[in-house]
Amino acid sequence: MDKRYTHSELDNLIAAYLADIAQPEAIRQLDDAAQASEDNRQYIRQQLEVWFSAGVASQHCRFDAEAAYNRFECKMAAVGTPTSAKVRWHKRWIRMAVATAAVALALLLPWAGYQYATRQWTLQMADVSITAPMGATARVNLPDGTAVWLNAGSRIDYAQSYGLTHRHVRLEGEASFDVAKNKRLPFTVESKTASLKVTGTKFTYADYPEENRLTVNLLHGSVKLTGRKSGQTVQMKPNERVTISKQTGRMDKTKVNAAQADAWTHGELFFDELPMAEIARQLERRYKAKIEVAPYLQKKTFYGMFNTHDATLEDVLSIMAETKQMNYRKANGKYQLY
Repeated sequence: MDKRYTHSELDNLIAAYLADIAQPEAIRQLDDAAQASEDNRQYIRQQLEVWFSAGVASQHCRFDAEAAYNRFECKMAAVGTPTSAKVRWHKRWIRMAVATAAVALALLLPWAGYQYATRQWTLQMADVSITAPMGATARVNLPDGTAVWLNAGSRIDYAQSYGLTHRHVRLEGEASFDVAKNKRLPFTVESKTASLKVTGTKFTYADYPEENRLTVNLLHGSVKLTGRKSGQTVQMKPNERVTISKQTGRMDKTKVNAAQADAWTHGELFFDELPMAEIARQLERRYKAKIEVAPYLQKKTFYGMFNTHDATLEDVLSIMAETKQMNYRKANGKYQLY
């Protein structure tokens, strides 16, 4: 029977399994869900791989382990089931994640079988890939202590050997990095447009495929940014911004107040004289919406800050319209700025 569980239901089963990894009942319940449909299997595998390999701590991504367990606990309380497993959850998770990832997954996910277990143990260079979906942000704690915040519609990839022989990540989209210091292993970020190298610093790096430029803002520390098209390298100091044109490869460096560059990591949107077309794309990613901008309005710039925890897309557009610089309407499921 093809039974499709909701992601919330699967998160509850995953949380119970993580709390009681050695208990047959926890394995059986999650195995039943995995066997019920291909969609279930893919979701469970993805969430367990991320948990075991990366240690994601996100307030907005689909899998928040603690929140999932809390939902599980409430559910069990509702049917009168003891929840003493919560103590075991806190005591076991570190040891469990390191020692039993491959074995547990092989037992739990029989469709992968021996081949999957072998891959977990032998292909240590396999990449870990973490994505913040549209309408969400995510915080990722890398193995060396580096903190990464992924903006909506962004992805970061790194090898499982990260922190042992290198500190190299690949980025598509936008991220804010607070890099742990390690002079022996410099930290590098690669994207389609450029590469960046540091030893310990804090900066934002944005290279979305749909944007016509890359932007790096340096909050503190020092970085070297190299453009792929031009081959040019620039050294950045705090409160500097470098943009790279994807069409020409030209690199421009300006002085800015970079304090607000990572405002989005706190749930805020900061438009520092941005063109309306770029603002629309940011709003699309943040609110999972479709926005069209009239041609004559696309290059018009706007300055403002909004708290997305409290403000809806309608709120943001309404406030922008009050400046008399633009107006908006909604038709056929899309917002039109004119």
